[in-house]
Amino acid sequence: MFLKYPDVYKKGRCLNQPQRNVAPDILAIDNLEQLRAWAGAKWYSKRPIALRLPELTEADAFAISERLNRQRSDCGCSLGAKGMVCAFVVTAAGLITHYGFFTTALLWRLPILLAATLFFAGLGKALGIAAARRRLQMEIDILFDCLTNQTQKE
Repeated sequence: MFLKYPDVYKKGRCLNQPQRNVAPDILAIDNLEQLRAWAGAKWYSKRPIALRLPELTEADAFAISERLNRQRSDCGCSLGAKGMVCAFVVTAAGLITHYGFFTTALLWRLPILLAATLFFAGLGKALGIAAARRRLQMEIDILFDCLTNQTQKE
């Protein structure tokens, strides 16, 4: 899970910090090093995170945690469904205009419609996941910039 700091995490809390009231299935992030380790992982954990950074107020930490969890768990289904519908409509319209409505030639080319629909559904899902990961990385970069600027001022 966290290859850079394998001994730092255990059951949602940092070992060198006092235990806080965090559910066992939530990953508590208590400092910037833990946040860097979580953000630097190629594959994110399925466990939701809870930011407990001393630089943030409780309300800000909760709001940022919710945004990070939402972006991390985005599955791309919405964009996949839109791609599927668009591919179905465009391919069906093209086949109907080229081969006619209710013809044998159209019936023989319906697998093309199915293949195009499935291909663009998968493409939309992949693009949706990639866009969510990009939004997550931008959110993490903004958070790092804000927190490092705040600690440098102090």
